[in-house]
Amino acid sequence: MSETVEFTKEAVMGYLDQAIINWRRKRNETDDDLDKHIALCYIDAYQSVHIKLFSELLEPEDSKGK
Repeated sequence: MSETVEFTKEAVMGYLDQAIINWRRKRNETDDDLDKHIALCYIDAYQSVHIKLFSELLEPEDSKGK
């Protein structure tokens, strides 16, 4: 991820969304407690930035459309 993100709302939100989705996937694919904890820390960090910039959380996949 050495690529620079264009500083637009859409690009930054897309970057954060993809980071959250990636770490959720990693969390769900591991059985190791330490790896799950690390993934949760990254999810929380990216969600924190997401909410500060856009006043919303990225909802989990299973809650979309409800």
